[in-house]
Amino acid sequence: MRGFEGNAADLAVVGDENLDLGPLVGPSGEVLVDLKDHRLVNGCLFLAQVEERLLASRAIKANSVWVLTSSEGVPETLIGDYRILGRIRLIWKRV
Repeated sequence: MRGFEGNAADLAVVGDENLDLGPLVGPSGEVLVDLKDHRLVNGCLFLAQVEERLLASRAIKANSVWVLTSSEGVPETLIGDYRILGRIRLIWKRV
């Protein structure tokens, strides 16, 4: 985690049946999320809540509008449809 500046108290490990990492990440057990980092950065992964699901999403700035996508294709939704929980900092892959 070289170069990462943050407080350990602001980090959470998330992984359960409601976590959908989809095609962006693929099969994974858990993700480390910085719960204090909600600043959208173009191309970075964030954990978003959509109703009862937790979804790995990439932030994309299209002109002056931020959108989130859960795939590498066309952005699916405006940011207002999702609740940003934090920025994904680390992904543990399943073996």
